[in-house]
Amino acid sequence: MGLSLSNHGCACPSMPKGSPNRQNSDFDEKIEQIVEAQVTQLSATSSRSQLSRINLRSTTQEYNNDMSHGLLERAEEGPSAAGDDLKWLHWLLGQHWPYLKKSMEKVIKKELEPIIQEALPKPLNKISFQDIDFGDVMPNFSDIHPVFDIQNDFKGVSLEMGVTWHCAGKIVMVLDPVRIGLDNISLEGTVLLKLRPILDRLPIIGGMQITMLSPPQVQWNFTGGLALGLQMDVVTRTLRKVVADILSDLLVVPNQIFVHWLEGHAIDIDMDILEFPEPEIVMRLCVCGVEGLDLDSYAHSCGWGCYTAQLSSYVMLQLGARNCQTPAIRSSESEGWFDLLVYTGDQHVNVEVFSQDITYQDVHLGIVEGLTVQNLVQQPEWKWPLSQRTDRGSEDKAMKVELSAKFFHLSPTSEFVPTGKGNADTQAFLFVHLRSCRGIKDDFCEGARIRFKVGDEEVLGKSSYYHPMVDDTAIATPTQKMVEHLWETSDLPEKEMMKLIVEMTGLSPEEVSSIVHSRPTFTMRWGQFVAIGVKD
Repeated sequence: MGLSLSNHGCACPSMPKGSPNRQNSDFDEKIEQIVEAQVTQLSATSSRSQLSRINLRSTTQEYNNDMSHGLLERAEEGPSAAGDDLKWLHWLLGQHWPYLKKSMEKVIKKELEPIIQEALPKPLNKISFQDIDFGDVMPNFSDIHPVFDIQNDFKGVSLEMGVTWHCAGKIVMVLDPVRIGLDNISLEGTVLLKLRPILDRLPIIGGMQITMLSPPQVQWNFTGGLALGLQMDVVTRTLRKVVADILSDLLVVPNQIFVHWLEGHAIDIDMDILEFPEPEIVMRLCVCGVEGLDLDSYAHSCGWGCYTAQLSSYVMLQLGARNCQTPAIRSSESEGWFDLLVYTGDQHVNVEVFSQDITYQDVHLGIVEGLTVQNLVQQPEWKWPLSQRTDRGSEDKAMKVELSAKFFHLSPTSEFVPTGKGNADTQAFLFVHLRSCRGIKDDFCEGARIRFKVGDEEVLGKSSYYHPMVDDTAIATPTQKMVEHLWETSDLPEKEMMKLIVEMTGLSPEEVSSIVHSRPTFTMRWGQFVAIGVKD
């Protein structure tokens, strides 16, 4: 949803012409629908930025339970592989494991350590990593599910892989003079490898996107003299949150690692959308309530029968890298509504119910297992059963959480926007492609973060990294800077701008394309997609 603010600012739910005024109460229940005709009814004077966005949405259709769409059913699923069929993959991982371990150790020392130090209060912020050893046990891939799909109008093959890792190594942190150990480290999640775009010319497959549909489950135990106290301490809570945030910033949808081999061949390909995939729809999700929640029994089982009135429950929602929480005590049902951006129908929707006791400790009561956006599209009003994870596996509970979901399309026009409900009062989204910066001394290119603020909405970008400039003797640095400047500041269509730069510089179209998309003189880099909700 949103307004046509700029090239990357978007977009509001639109409706067929002739719809009632949005102040009409009946209209609020119908605004999740859109027809393709409305998307294509733009004037011929639309700017190039608007037209490029419309091209991305040109296949938009109504969302309902009867229509076949990429979000509703997966097209052309291939045969799954597991067990011995994955020996080649584990062998391939084994060849790269020593190098992968070293890279992870560098990430922990350079990125994780300063963020932990910043998050902890004094004097705990002096903590540092002394030894990092991930051992020789590699992650294990349990199964692979291939599917041919389309995202942002780019065709590709997605490989969904379950990954489990029981680390045999150990990590040691130091908070002078105390040594704190972490062992029994485990990770479990789902990795999505996308071979995209598929081209009608060589090299056929133009790139590879690596992401995760939801944050992985990461666990560990503390060892050392303070191990028992740390299980309940601020250090472990902060450490677990920072680890989850870093993994989300790096790999969880919409964040990804994009590798391509299209230098010199990308003029007719929108590399922005491949590097920064944009959401397909907006899901307005409401936690209506929890059925079968017996806090009285829980209080008596804990010996707090006289304090039942002081116990309260809340629900945690997570879609991709976005987290939401309902208040423990609600003044109205509208406080349970949230606006969530959806990038693919296979995204996992994590719904967990907690209770807060009189000591303000969070007690896990249950989780909805295996819930995806596709499930909510097919059953937008439903009571989903909760189960509780134990050492023996998942146990079914009598509790159910009631969810209500509405779906809206993104559009570059602002003719209609829905009436807000509680926290779900977004009228627009501003999309920012946080790329890179030039002119910063090398020593300051790592660890910089940008804070975006629009009204009450605030987003903190991830840490920058240093990308050394390659000295290409064939193309002088001033020429590279001139090409970058001309491309970014011109209002000409891309083909005309390409022709002009080639005539001015004497470079080939392939060389100009390589400079435009790699930006070699920009040494401080982020490579992050930022979506900022706009309420007015």
